[in-house]
Amino acid sequence: MEISRGRYATNNLTLAAALALWHPLKEVEKGSSKRVTFVFKRSSALDTDIERFYNRELSVEPNEYYQQLQVLKARIYE
Repeated sequence: MEISRGRYATNNLTLAAALALWHPLKEVEKGSSKRVTFVFKRSSALDTDIERFYNRELSVEPNEYYQQLQVLKARIYE
């Protein structure tokens, strides 16, 4: 997790999929390792959703979440 310069970056696919349901994905960074980093624009709403995710308080519609996971996986391999 990286928080700097108005951006939030994570390599947690499940968190990124949940966040991307409500917050636009700014970019997907591919480094030299096999890991990718999902980058979002930092906002108070994003911070709230991150906290809710880790506190197991964030609810998502299962089919929408599954579809978002597929979208992010496609972005990883494009």
